[in-house]
This record gives sequence, C-alpha cells and structure tokens, in this order.
Amino acid sequence: MDARLTIIKGHIMIKSFKVSFRTFLELFIPVIGLLIALIIAGVIIIISGNNPFEVYGVIFKGAFGSVYGITSVFRWMTPLLFLSVAASFALKAGLWNLGLEGQLYLGAIFGTWIGFSLGGPPGVVVKILAMLLAAGMGALWALIPALLRAYFKTNEFIVTLLLNFVAIHLTHFLTLNVWQDRSTGGEALSTPPIFESAQLSKILPGYTWHMGFLIGIIFVVLYWAIMKWTTFGYELKVHGHNPNFLKYGGVSVKKIIILSMCLSGAVAGMTGTIEIFGIYRSFWTGMFAGGVAWDGLVVALLGLFKPFGILIAAFFFGFLKVGILNMERVTEISRSVVTIIQAIIIFFIAVQGLAIRKRIIEKRED
Repeated sequence: MDARLTIIKGHIMIKSFKVSFRTFLELFIPVIGLLIALIIAGVIIIISGNNPFEVYGVIFKGAFGSVYGITSVFRWMTPLLFLSVAASFALKAGLWNLGLEGQLYLGAIFGTWIGFSLGGPPGVVVKILAMLLAAGMGALWALIPALLRAYFKTNEFIVTLLLNFVAIHLTHFLTLNVWQDRSTGGEALSTPPIFESAQLSKILPGYTWHMGFLIGIIFVVLYWAIMKWTTFGYELKVHGHNPNFLKYGGVSVKKIIILSMCLSGAVAGMTGTIEIFGIYRSFWTGMFAGGVAWDGLVVALLGLFKPFGILIAAFFFGFLKVGILNMERVTEISRSVVTIIQAIIIFFIAVQGLAIRKRIIEKRED
C-alpha cells in the first residue's frame, strides 16, 4: 500500500513539474522572442550608422520620460484594448476575424455622421447614439462572413480580409460624395467636424489621453465576465476546441459562429467612433492606414485572449508606438529603417503569440 502511495505521489509531482515548466515557458519564451527582435533591430541600427543602445534609450525616454509620453502610451493603448477584445471574441470561438480594419472604418464614419449631424440633443445622447450605430455597422459587416461560414462553410479568413477593401473604398466614397466638408470649398478629403459637445473629455487636460481609455478598460472587464460567467462564453470556448461537442449538446453551431463574429464586429466598429470622438474630431480618407486594427489582433494573440494579458500586451504596444515615434523625431534614422525595426519587433511578438496559443491548445487536448 505504501509503495503504491509513493508511486502516486511521484506521478503527481512529475505532472506538477510539467505544468510548472510549461507555465515558465509561456512566460519566458515571449521575452526570448523580444530579445531576438531587439538584437536583429540593433544590427540594422548599426548598419544605418547609429548606436543601438542610444536609440533604445531614446525609445524608452520618449515613452516614459515625460507626462506627455506616459499619457500618449495610454492614448495608444485605447484602440488596442477595444480591438484586442474584438479579435478575442472571434478567436475564442476558433474563428479569424481579419475584417477588424473594415469594421473600424465603417464604425468611424457612421459615428462621425451622428456626431456632426445631431447638434441639438445633449452630448451624452449623441455619444451613445453614435456608438450604437457604429457597433451596429461593425456587426452588420461581420455578419456577411459569419453567414457564409455558418451556412456555406466559406473560409471567413479570406472573406473578412477582402471585405476590408470594400469597406475602405465605401468610406472613401461616402466621405467625398455624401458627407464631404464643404466649408473649405469642397476640396477637403474629410467630413465636417463633430460638435464639441460630442467629444470625449480628456482625463488630463492638455494631453491626448481621453475617457475612451476608461471605456476600454470596462470592455476588457466585460469580456472577462462574459467568458467566465455566462453560458455564451462557455459555448464560445467549446466551439473553439470542438464544434462537434456543441452539436451533441444540442447547441446550434451556426448561432455561435454568427453571434461571435457579430460581437467581434460590433466592438471593432465602436472603436472607430471612440477614436473620432476622442482624438480626430472628423473622418478623413485613409485615416487608419497605420495598421492599428492589425496591432489589435496581435495584442489579442500575445495576451492569449486573457484580460490581464490583453492589458499588458496593449501597454507594451502603446509604449512601442510612442517610443518609435520619438525615435523617428529625435534621431537621424531614416523612416524606412524605423518601419523595418517596428515590423521586426511586431513580427517576432506575433509569432510568439501564435506559438504560445498552439501550446495551450495542445496542453488542453492532452
């Protein structure tokens, strides 16, 4: 009996060691990926004739060396919080919503329309209406690939990606032909500005950090609550691992596909209005060409679709954005080199996020 008990204890200790080692790898491997990215970027900086340690110092100082830098980090965190939550709702269900950019554009322009059209109602009413319309447009755009996937088994990866181009050109048409700002003689590539009452107030006056950040935190908490405490959240997770299991349990797989994609699109669409009402004040063509939607997808992957992970990853990307902008402004490194450095860092982080996600799925299947 004692020998059997010893064997059982030994088995438990070995299993516990394996779990601890896997957890250690999940935490440590992203650090290795970041270090590799920094080394490769450092080599490129040396080739360009600069000192990598000085450049990295400029990046860090640009993000944390002043109140402006710190608040700018939070400013750039804001859309990433929303977009990573949007991506996570789809990814948790085993779906790829690569249409975040198009949904972001549509949410932005229709929210802007409400913002410059309704000057009579109180500002809070205008904000709510704009966000609801933006969410509705994002959900409607995500409904197209959701229906195709649910009823015709069409690959949502391709459909969502292609719909981005349609949405961008549609907003371009609406801006130049329907809602163009005529106050400048009809030559502007933008809509009229939203009313001042509709603008999101600043957390610190004089800086770009606005109330959308707090709304983004609330959305991360709501995402956590939905995934942890609701039946819908449980069904999303099960669908992501084994859709057939849902069928045997009497749950409609089509319903999960449609709801998860539409919810993802709704949050992405709302992000557009948050950006307009908090920062830009009006919509102009190609305004999100910097790739913030794709950064949101990478943040979701790096954060492992977990609320705390999303917060950390969004903070890191905010720091990276502000620091690299400062590097471009302060140093003599050309813009092409700056773009290459940023791409290398994001690439390695994205690869690490995908690798960790794969290990977690394999661990759950063991």
